[in-house]
Amino acid sequence: MMSSSPAKRGLSLRDVASVLFRRRWVLIGIFIPVVMLVATGAILQFSVYEAHAKILIQQERFAFLHVPNESSRPFITREAGEELLNSQIELLLSQSLFESVVEAHQLHLRPPCPAFDPDDSLPSRVRVKVCQMRHQWRGDSLSPQTDGLTAREIQKRFEQTVMAFQSNLKIVPIKQSKLILIRYEDREPELAARVVNDLISRFQAKHLQLNQTAGAYELYRSEAEALRDRLVASEARLQQFRDRAGIIDLPRQKQLSLDKMSDFEGQLRATEAEVAQIEAQLARLKAQLAVQPKWIATERREVQNSALDNLKASLMELEIRRSQLREKFTPEAQPLREVESQILQARQILAQEEATRVQEQSSRRNPNVENLEAERLRAESQLSSLRARQQVLRQHVEDYHEITRQLDTLDFEMAPLRRELERNVNSYVGYLKKEEEARFAGVLDQHNIVNVKVAEPAHIPIEPVAPSRSKMLLLGMVLGSMMAVGLAFAVDRLDHSLKTPDDVEQHLGLPLLASVPVHKRWT
Repeated sequence: MMSSSPAKRGLSLRDVASVLFRRRWVLIGIFIPVVMLVATGAILQFSVYEAHAKILIQQERFAFLHVPNESSRPFITREAGEELLNSQIELLLSQSLFESVVEAHQLHLRPPCPAFDPDDSLPSRVRVKVCQMRHQWRGDSLSPQTDGLTAREIQKRFEQTVMAFQSNLKIVPIKQSKLILIRYEDREPELAARVVNDLISRFQAKHLQLNQTAGAYELYRSEAEALRDRLVASEARLQQFRDRAGIIDLPRQKQLSLDKMSDFEGQLRATEAEVAQIEAQLARLKAQLAVQPKWIATERREVQNSALDNLKASLMELEIRRSQLREKFTPEAQPLREVESQILQARQILAQEEATRVQEQSSRRNPNVENLEAERLRAESQLSSLRARQQVLRQHVEDYHEITRQLDTLDFEMAPLRRELERNVNSYVGYLKKEEEARFAGVLDQHNIVNVKVAEPAHIPIEPVAPSRSKMLLLGMVLGSMMAVGLAFAVDRLDHSLKTPDDVEQHLGLPLLASVPVHKRWT
């Protein structure tokens, strides 16, 4: 069973070719007029020439001069590169500069169309004629004269010319450099080059005018002379103070005083250490002398006591007698008791005499004591001299301390005079530099030297930059082709007649048995 709505197939290359073939007259009718219109516009456009120049922006006006001694060159504050370039571009884009260039070259009096020259080529003559007809139709005057125009109309034409000049002028900085590129477009190549070069010349003149320092040299010179008098007066006051105080070189004198005081303080500390050492030695010697005997024994002997010998003989006799009495008497007998009492007394006396024997000895002075005494005397003598030296050194330290204090006081009193002198010196030197800068700037002004140098002047361009007729023609062909193809498909889409066997099968859902082509006869 056949489907009542067969599926639609995609558009093939054959279908596209069929549509283009069927609508070939639409293609031709659109493509050719569009291409001819674009070609006509390209032919009727005047050739535009671009003149360009490059200027170099220096950070110093005197960078172009040779200075043998670089240190004598006056110092001028340098701007940052980007800020400097931007400021120069703003000066180049100033309205007054544009107006002066337009006025100098009388661009506002130039006719809108070139003069007709029968000897020119046919396209050139056609362009001129079309331009003249267009401006006549718009009511513009083709005469360069301003006769019959009011002041308002003249001013309006001048302002319009300035605006046109500004739109045709391009000023851009070149990246990573100190160069500025100036481009200007015009239909006359000679005029384009002249305008660019004249713009640069006027810009240099304006830059010189802005940098002029008339009267600055005399001003700085008079101020420098006044500051010089103040400097001489401050030097005289400082010298009088030095003479009155007896100062030759205060910093050196202070340093010498400090060095001397430091030296004496070091000697004083060393002397005090020696004194403490000697005192400790004396204390040790005295302690040793206190425990040492002054004399030492050399020989000792006992002396015989004759009374003691007699006493021993008597005691022996008494003991013999007691023995005899014991043989005769009892122990309680009176004679025996008396003898025993005598014996007891004799023994007591003998014991006492034995305890108090007489001895003889010889002695001499202790040599250790003599040595210690000699060392003590030497130490006391050394201690005395050290204490005297200590007193002298202490006095020297106090003297130099007082001298240093006096020098500090003088330094404090002299500080305002030194500051005044230093301030006057700095001011005087600063004004001398400014005076030299002003003198140098005056020399640069006299020789018309600015920090703008023409790196590449504008030359008369040979080839036009616009219009590119080949590109315009190619663009017209592409545009015409797109419009023609699009319109051909649109017309074919709006035509609902059956054109191919596939259309019949698609709309009727029946197979096509045969087809007879339409034969058009041209009469």
